[in-house]
Amino acid sequence: MLYLLAIVFLIGIFWTYGSDLSEVSNSQDQIQENGVLILRDVEHISNILHGDENTLLLAILYSKKCANSYDLILKLEEVAETLAWTFGTDETDHNLKDLDLSMPRVAKLDGDGVDPSWVETLGVVSYPTLLFFRQVYQETIVMDYLGLQNNSIDIVETIMHYWYRFTLGPVFPASSVHDVKEYIEKNGSKMFKNVSPAWNPDYTMEEKEIISWLMSGDEDELDPYMLLLQCQIGEKEQSLYQSFFDLAKSIATQRNVMLFSVTEDCTGIGNDSDVTVFSVSPETFQIRTPAQKKPHKMPLHQFAVQMTSPSVLFYDRFSIGPIAFPVYRRLHAVLFVQLSKENATSRDAIRSFRQVCQQHRMKENAILTDMVCLVVPETETRILTYFGVDIWTPLDTKLSQGKATPLLLPVLLITDQRKEETFMRYYLEAGDLLEDITSSVPVFFQDFWMGRLLPDIKSSTKAVHINHQGVETITGLSFKKVVMERKSNHTLLYLFAPTCGHCKRFSILWNELAQLIRAVEWNIDVLRMDVTENEILDSRISIDPAFVPAVYYFPLGSKEKATAFEFEDKFGDTVGRLHNPFDIIDWMFSIGNFDEEKMFEKVEKLKGFNKKKEGYTCSADGNTYDTNEE
Repeated sequence: MLYLLAIVFLIGIFWTYGSDLSEVSNSQDQIQENGVLILRDVEHISNILHGDENTLLLAILYSKKCANSYDLILKLEEVAETLAWTFGTDETDHNLKDLDLSMPRVAKLDGDGVDPSWVETLGVVSYPTLLFFRQVYQETIVMDYLGLQNNSIDIVETIMHYWYRFTLGPVFPASSVHDVKEYIEKNGSKMFKNVSPAWNPDYTMEEKEIISWLMSGDEDELDPYMLLLQCQIGEKEQSLYQSFFDLAKSIATQRNVMLFSVTEDCTGIGNDSDVTVFSVSPETFQIRTPAQKKPHKMPLHQFAVQMTSPSVLFYDRFSIGPIAFPVYRRLHAVLFVQLSKENATSRDAIRSFRQVCQQHRMKENAILTDMVCLVVPETETRILTYFGVDIWTPLDTKLSQGKATPLLLPVLLITDQRKEETFMRYYLEAGDLLEDITSSVPVFFQDFWMGRLLPDIKSSTKAVHINHQGVETITGLSFKKVVMERKSNHTLLYLFAPTCGHCKRFSILWNELAQLIRAVEWNIDVLRMDVTENEILDSRISIDPAFVPAVYYFPLGSKEKATAFEFEDKFGDTVGRLHNPFDIIDWMFSIGNFDEEKMFEKVEKLKGFNKKKEGYTCSADGNTYDTNEE
């Protein structure tokens, strides 16, 4: 009797849970739980992909100790259900069905149960982490998951994006530009998505919400999508075709750009191997004009970065650098804002800023005046300091005086480094910007492009003076008048820093030099400038010493050619080790246009100054200076 009861009990257990068990265990190699494959190890991943290059696997590496892992696994179960429904209905694009492509799969792998060294090679630093896996030529390829994961819909969209790009692309074939237009109008909603801001891992949820609110805009403010088309009608430019394919692989995860090869009719692109970019409306998926053609001398990667960057980037030190600050991007517009919802001024400024940046981006030949537009929050104090935006000192001053805090942000800054070794800055302060946001921002940009703005110059507020020896101290603001516009004299300029030990020693020699030049009445101005409080910004010259002290000579007449005194002794020390003012005079005479005989007539008239064949000596003060002295 007990035996029969036990059999009935076991049958009941199987009847109750049998269907679930059949769902969990479909086969030895394809164990699932609510549609999500359960992975055992890295070899198991290869077995699932089984050499099929059209299979895409999204896997979560998780830890049972992590609550976030459990939440993300639940989302993946919803993803698996959505994918099964999508690929089991007529919702899938019929063009893709004809290719008999495999449905993307989702899986989970307990990171605590695998070799830690393998996890480390994947670049996994925390759980949960999502990764894509594919097989190419029997090799398992790992790709980072770069999409949103707020909900299952976000994840499905990212999976489908990867699936479209890597199973059909990364370069999509077309016979003509017309065929590309038809394809995009039909399939653009599946292929494109606007770039989402990258999140600094240090941001709190509240800060992320504020950033999303600040950067949000209406549909008509969305960036256009980008199409890069290459003409491939011959076989002579295979290396250029390969470069285009390599580019496509490197940016295939960018959801705002697609690459096509046009193989028959290249009307609208150019000649064989030429590359042209078209913009696409995010609302209608219509291709816009004008197109931007890649300049022949511009590297393909540079062209792609410049043309596919979002019109406005929210600054994030971890991800934006390679896009915003490569060496070839020399022009930046930076809007500094408050990270707050308390008032809408920063948000309104961003919207006006975005509109201007988008308009510039869509201009014909905009590639030749590439400008990076950045929004930087007040929390990035290092960036504010680097660009000379000081909001803390005025705030501290007002608070210490018991006065109302002034509105110091938003501030708009344009930096121009297009001329080698120059760094020009142009500011639109908060008061001027907020006077009329809708007009102040576009007018500021227009004035910049028309050359009507004056650059901001770092300049000391100390009074300009000439010391007893005849050395004139100048500032950033007085440089133009004292040096560039004083054409009747030769000019010697000494750059120093107050904390520099060599500078303190060299200042004595510089005073002796000035005293000598004043005594013999040569038409040479002897100047000095503190580089910690001043800078030289003049588009006609380039002065940016790597070390101080540094000495420069400006000739009589035009001052547009400054020559640096290059000196190094046997110990590797530079100008700061000089001990004879005549070393500087000899150098100046060797490069300048001087009537030496006439100048030394004045020297000979002074008691104690004599010109010798082997050099010059000065004994007026009882000391001897010999230019031939080692």
